[in-house]
Amino acid sequence: ECLRLQCQVAADPSAKITWSLNGKVIKPSKFIVLSQEGGLCSLTIDKALPEDEGQYKCVAENSAGKSECSCKVLVDDPTATKSSTPADKKTKKTKSMPSTTENEATIKKKPAPKTPPKLATPPQILQFPEDMKVLA
Repeated sequence: ECLRLQCQVAADPSAKITWSLNGKVIKPSKFIVLSQEGGLCSLTIDKALPEDEGQYKCVAENSAGKSECSCKVLVDDPTATKSSTPADKKTKKTKSMPSTTENEATIKKKPAPKTPPKLATPPQILQFPEDMKVLA
């Protein structure tokens, strides 16, 4: 199943976005697409695999400061369990299913420097991904 995490960021000057999984920086590849259109940043994995499971973090950083958010992603491997049937794959418009109703994403902000250059504003994460569960 496709895994897409999206994060809405507001920053002036524009922020550099870094995605990581379990503390390891994610680089774009044949299977992983990282995009940034204006303030909307997204990470897309065409086919989520069990090894894509873990704690994803999005860090937005500019000259005035840094903001980050994170979420947990669980990947269900239907080949690993005997009980799963094709009926488990419900066709929904949203391809991700939150694993909990509680949002475990946290935003940590570092205080901006007392005299920010050129009135730059530190990045603000306005929208962040929720914990989710996808099928491999």
